[in-house]
Amino acid sequence: MNRGLGFACTLPGDYALTARLSSAPEERNSPVKYAQVPPVEKIKMGGMQRRKGAVGEREIVQEMNRLGMLCRRTAQYCGKAGTAADVVCEGLALHVEVKRTERLKLWEAIAQAQRDAKGRRFIVLHRANGKPWIVIQLLEHWVEDSVQACNARAVRREKFDAIEAPEDI
Repeated sequence: MNRGLGFACTLPGDYALTARLSSAPEERNSPVKYAQVPPVEKIKMGGMQRRKGAVGEREIVQEMNRLGMLCRRTAQYCGKAGTAADVVCEGLALHVEVKRTERLKLWEAIAQAQRDAKGRRFIVLHRANGKPWIVIQLLEHWVEDSVQACNARAVRREKFDAIEAPEDI
């Protein structure tokens, strides 16, 4: 009886175990093999999906600014991918991936964010129709990133205080 051991989630660039565990003694003693996971193919998006994504990016910028951060959409909105992040916030060293969809493909979104982040920490922001925005990130990054969010709010306060403070003549 062959009892295979599969992997539910591997990300592009990771190495996945390709050998299967088996009850056959000759197969159990064979060397373990690893193979690099191939990159995910880009899927062409229709105009309606692109517009919904752009609207989602604008929504999240408004929400994050309302919550005390200083955020903006990146240059990708005019066709230039200067940074692969959808949104950047001053004082927040995270790659931000925005997903405005009814059915989030969680592991595909995480794989895209991880690939685009190029080694930096990342978050995926998601919202479905009629639902609030949620943040998805790796557990081990959560504590440090929470502290960074507080620091990002302080950056905005400093910038606005400098603008509003009258200079002594």
